[in-house]
Amino acid sequence: MRQALQRGRARFSDVPWWRRALYWDGTIGGIYAVIVGGTVQTGVILWAGGGAFDLGLLSALTTGGGFIVLAMRYFERRSGSHRNLTRFGWTVARVIWLPLVVFLVLTTGFGDVGRSLAVPIMLVTVLASAAFGAVGNVAWYSWVARLVPSAERGAFIAQRSLWTSVASLILFPIVGWVLDRGTALHHEAFGFASVLVLPVISGLVGWRLLSVVPELNAPAPGTNAARRSRRGAIPAGRFALYNAVWQIAVYFSAPFFQAYALERLGFSFTLLMNLQVLGQVISILTLGWWGQIIDRVGLKLPLAVCSIGKGLVPIFYIVSTHDVWWPVLGAYIFTVLDAGIGTATGTAFAEISSGRQGSARVAHLNLLISICASVTPLLAGALVARFQTPGVDMLALLFIVSAVGRALSGVILLIPERRRRLRPHSPALQSMTGPTG
Repeated sequence: MRQALQRGRARFSDVPWWRRALYWDGTIGGIYAVIVGGTVQTGVILWAGGGAFDLGLLSALTTGGGFIVLAMRYFERRSGSHRNLTRFGWTVARVIWLPLVVFLVLTTGFGDVGRSLAVPIMLVTVLASAAFGAVGNVAWYSWVARLVPSAERGAFIAQRSLWTSVASLILFPIVGWVLDRGTALHHEAFGFASVLVLPVISGLVGWRLLSVVPELNAPAPGTNAARRSRRGAIPAGRFALYNAVWQIAVYFSAPFFQAYALERLGFSFTLLMNLQVLGQVISILTLGWWGQIIDRVGLKLPLAVCSIGKGLVPIFYIVSTHDVWWPVLGAYIFTVLDAGIGTATGTAFAEISSGRQGSARVAHLNLLISICASVTPLLAGALVARFQTPGVDMLALLFIVSAVGRALSGVILLIPERRRRLRPHSPALQSMTGPTG
């Protein structure tokens, strides 16, 4: 790890000043991702008396807010630049957590009524944050396409993700300690408020960091970029099928992992956060490696291999018990695959954004993700809450379906394509994938 950090410092000293600002903003993104990544929200829902359906709804709203991308053309006309739109979307998505923080601080005076109100306020906040975050994300990839040459995007995305992972690595154990401390002192609401204030602070700092980055910097695409874009390409139809299967498979299980560990396996917040630290360390050690692979061989093969491997993650949870919990370690060791998927996702989004009508294509892809990733956890949560058949573990059954679907999405990418003559101007997408989990 020390050698990886030394190499990172050497590369950092040679990069342009505006890239340094983007890397620092990556640390802000890491802070935001830790706080709104699932564990804290799951804790609030469970503390407030919510169940499986509420957790499914939480996950659905986290991605369902992406439907706002349908209005991207309007937002782009109003903002005048992808830079301004990115700053606006990301800042609002983070600062909007402030009302929930204030409510949690004051909720001790409301008793059980305050707990019951915490769930709807949380869900509304998640939806609004996801909506504005989706606007910023779409604009961000169009902005990156103008800033970073095509042949360097894989390495750039990997390096920025490295900064995000380092910030997460530092924050995970701190957040776990604060939440467990609040539980021990019977001040859970104050503990949740203490960590949820961090997105608000990160939003203000991120606004300032992005203000020093130019709107346009990348040179015109060269022959190397064009040659790389032909390798590992996935036709639009194949890509849509892969993405739909992947999203559905992931969201049959990922929204329930945290609750499964806390309730069935008896994990503390500290243990859960420390396991995520392990995942971040693995990401830090492998992100640069994935960036080099993707820049050299394209996106198709890395995505396929990572997707198939991620099929084992739900199985690790199924075979774990309260006494024999160590198989869950496999899920966090497999974050090496998350690093590959995340790097490929960012690179593919930037590739798509750089083409003709790139913003519109990215918006449509986000819409597809939102549909699959919002409907699936709602369905899964309803199934777990409704069907309580003796002798049948519905949650474990959903985990098995998720495992099969994740592997199937990778197999879809590897199926050979029939050669056929393409019509002129036939659109093709590079590749991308949805949220990991």
